[in-house]
Amino acid sequence: MSEELGRQLLAGRALFALLLGMFAITVGCGIVLPILRFLIERLTATADAAILSWHSSLLTGTYILAIFLFTPP
Repeated sequence: MSEELGRQLLAGRALFALLLGMFAITVGCGIVLPILRFLIERLTATADAAILSWHSSLLTGTYILAIFLFTPP
């Protein structure tokens, strides 16, 4: 009985860790993506819309590609 309870507690803790990680990623993307244009504008010291959109799409695409490549099967 106690072994089964230990497994349930471990599963609950693992689920909590996963949910906490997903929450942190979601909040991070929710904060960074809306202001990404302004951050890139400050870093590149340009206001050209083509350059800003290229940099923001490159960063977002790299993030999505990293998620695709390094997600466990």
